[in-house]
Amino acid sequence: MHHFIYKTTNSVNGKYYKGMHSTDVLDDGYIGSGVILNNAIKKYGVKCFTCEIVQYADSVEELRKLESDFITIEDITSDQCYNIAMGGRGGKIVLFPEHPKYAEVKEKMSASHRARSKRTSERVKRQHEVARETGKNTCMMGKAQSDGQKLAVSAALKGRKKTPESIEKRRTALLAKRADPDYVNPLKGRILSKERRAVISLSHADVSGERNPNYGKRKFFNPLTGESVRAAIGEEPVGWIESSEWRKMNRRKSDTMKT
Repeated sequence: MHHFIYKTTNSVNGKYYKGMHSTDVLDDGYIGSGVILNNAIKKYGVKCFTCEIVQYADSVEELRKLESDFITIEDITSDQCYNIAMGGRGGKIVLFPEHPKYAEVKEKMSASHRARSKRTSERVKRQHEVARETGKNTCMMGKAQSDGQKLAVSAALKGRKKTPESIEKRRTALLAKRADPDYVNPLKGRILSKERRAVISLSHADVSGERNPNYGKRKFFNPLTGESVRAAIGEEPVGWIESSEWRKMNRRKSDTMKT
């Protein structure tokens, strides 16, 4: 097995790409797999690119170390370089704080996500309008998960616990989403069939003990916003107080004021 660092150069504009490669055949035709490099190859043609071996390594570990030294910040910030990540991290990894384009790429991804969410909201809104006009549920009509899909989802979610940070992050995001005047609840106007209602009723027939979704959870209260949430001890959002303790505090305060 041959391990080496290579450099691929575009003979038309002089732009280059650096990378590492391991192979049993030195002339296997590999010249790089970077996203921007592949776009350039499609534009100019593979004949406009030459690849040269810069340095050999004895192992994959040594090869990764060489690449991290060979591809620097100066390279990925240069207009003449096709690389988008520093060596040793992989060609597609951009979102790490040390990357000079971290903020720019993160903002582009956020903008794309916001635009996609708005398109989805508009689409759901149109579907609900059609459902109200026709009296039919068109959102999921004709669509159903297979038994295999249901089992896979169930297995992936069983025993899964959310961290307090994750709960708080999702709560904040949901509140911000609902505050958007263009937001449409995807369940609004949804009409359930008799069969679906029967399935839901059957699945909730026995919710005693550990089958209860609130089993082992307690109610917590946010004294600043007045909101409440159920969570297991130790998993409550930061700054929230257990409701029973909050009631005791209020009773003690009331008794103090009376005396």
